[in-house]
Amino acid sequence: SPMQRLVAEWLAERARFVGSLIGLTDEQFNSETAPNQWTYRVVAKHVLTLERESLKTIAADRAARAGDG
Repeated sequence: SPMQRLVAEWLAERARFVGSLIGLTDEQFNSETAPNQWTYRVVAKHVLTLERESLKTIAADRAARAGDG
């Protein structure tokens, strides 16, 4: 289904993202991605926060739809 494909793509991208962070030293993780840009740590925190909030929104939407039926 389209939803299953979307979830599979999300999981694959998430795995690639996490994989790109594996092996970084603390110094690298805390360094900027480019001059005057976010650090890798801030990027990771932002991505994980966005993911968490997105999952909450999806769960709330599904619960609301289940209540309608």
